[in-house]
Amino acid sequence: MKKELHPNKSLNKFLKEAKEKGIKLAVATSSLRWRAERILGLLQIKEIFNAIVTAEDVENHKPNPDIFLEAAKQINSLPENCIVIEDAANGIEAARRGFMKVVAMKTEFHSEEELKQADIIINNFSEINIEKLSKLF
Repeated sequence: MKKELHPNKSLNKFLKEAKEKGIKLAVATSSLRWRAERILGLLQIKEIFNAIVTAEDVENHKPNPDIFLEAAKQINSLPENCIVIEDAANGIEAARRGFMKVVAMKTEFHSEEELKQADIIINNFSEINIEKLSKLF
């Protein structure tokens, strides 16, 4: 890992709020399992998630929705009741193809134009909370 990882206070607050409200959380990443678990562990958030689905768990990768559908299945949720937080156009397309709502996170790697298919575009996690996300349904 080239960059040092630091816990994100806004993300941690958001995850804590979701967990307190009984919302099941999953990670669905194109990374390999060892890398995903290492990063989540370093960020001290691995235990918050009810499921971790990686590239190794599905045959078809983004923009196919398989990884998100598997995550929904593992947390016993219907896809149409799920919200995906993504930072790339392929992931947004995959979530859409899985009939899920999408929050796009702007990063230095993708422009707002590339993320426009999302329901909401944010700069950071301080811009969302459970109440705001519930209005997507």
